[in-house]
Amino acid sequence: MMKFNYKGKEYTVEEPNVEMWSKLVLLQDWTDEREFCVKLLSFTTGLTEEEIENSDYMEVVKLSTEISTFLNQDGDKFYNEFSFNNKNYRFLDLPNLTFGEFIDIDTYLTKEPHEKKKDMPLLMAMLYREVDEKGNYKPYNSKELQLKAEEFKKLPVKYVRGSKASFLTFLTK
Repeated sequence: MMKFNYKGKEYTVEEPNVEMWSKLVLLQDWTDEREFCVKLLSFTTGLTEEEIENSDYMEVVKLSTEISTFLNQDGDKFYNEFSFNNKNYRFLDLPNLTFGEFIDIDTYLTKEPHEKKKDMPLLMAMLYREVDEKGNYKPYNSKELQLKAEEFKKLPVKYVRGSKASFLTFLTK
């Protein structure tokens, strides 16, 4: 969590989740740097874009840089396992994918870049499988993928960046 003061009021930026991150990544792709700074501050503070555009330039740049740094912390750390919503998850056993996993991942990889960014929760739902109390993967069920993706929207984003890098490294080998 990050706290900062802006225009005499204290604001809190929570640890980003997958849904928030995917929106910000798309926003960054579709805007220039100045517009992104304004939208980032508006998104995190609730202030209107007009209020921010009428603020001190250096203060806006400084705050947007601090917020960006906070949102990008733990950027490349890979988590092989984690617990979320009282369930345990482990990264895929990539050399031993099931047929269903392979098809779902392949379908995801054929999407346009902006669709992939928008569907980051779906990617995470494919990259991490739930494990039972003995640490064994639970059976893969592609019909439950959308439900899991919906749940993963609230997953802290720190799990995304490292797992994406590991997955993409595996694909290029």
